[in-house]
Amino acid sequence: MFLVEPVTGAIVGKIWEERKAISSFTKDFYDLITKGKLKIFVFGCAGTGKSTFGKSLDGQEDLARISGTYSLSSETEYYGLRDKRFVQISVPPGQTIYHARNWAQLYNALQQSERSIIINLVCWGYHSVERKDLGSISEFSSGVTDANQNLFLSNNRALELRTLDNLIPPLCNYQYPLHMITLVSKQDLWWKNRHEAQNHYENAEYAQKVQAIYTAKGHANFTHHFSSVSFGQINFDTADRHRLFETSAGYDNVVLTANFSNFLDMLKQLAG
Repeated sequence: MFLVEPVTGAIVGKIWEERKAISSFTKDFYDLITKGKLKIFVFGCAGTGKSTFGKSLDGQEDLARISGTYSLSSETEYYGLRDKRFVQISVPPGQTIYHARNWAQLYNALQQSERSIIINLVCWGYHSVERKDLGSISEFSSGVTDANQNLFLSNNRALELRTLDNLIPPLCNYQYPLHMITLVSKQDLWWKNRHEAQNHYENAEYAQKVQAIYTAKGHANFTHHFSSVSFGQINFDTADRHRLFETSAGYDNVVLTANFSNFLDMLKQLAG
């Protein structure tokens, strides 16, 4: 399921209870995996939230306390190694300059793993600029305008497609059955345009590229799923405090928790 729409009434109370389930996800997840070795590989462009995602699954990050500060990663990060048991979450840096070294290493690790889940993390173009001043972002050289905002998002969406192109060959060559999730992060920024975002991934060029993996591996050996989440409610600012995008009106912790819980349910089913 791509997203969970707003809910009201008695369901809200149940969702707030599920926040405890999210924060204790690591324990539940490890209890679920009782045999074999599972590796989760998280790919995606720089600034899509890969490190935050890894920390969230590893219990290091509380969704309610995420600040929005973006730490640039230059090395592959590993999560989920509690007690050195069954699950390893590998998160390579997203910057293109690191792909040849770090991504190639994980491609090799993927080929050697008999149980793997691939997560491709995208965010409909809202790639973080927390470490950049406004003047260093080419799309905003003439200021923050609607046209420049659209150009920034469009360029980043095109980069997501090119990054997926790099990921497809090693997935097609993987000799074992494979699960893949396209996880669209930063719901809090694109929620007001959520149906447009959903259509972008499910019914256009992105979906056509995923179909190439089905063609290579066959439906018996490959499954792909869409889901979307937010790791907080964070306005989109530059390092020098220029606001490029605001969080969507109407997006709240109830919607955040419902969608994160939906994603965890999917991940548990695939892992089991």
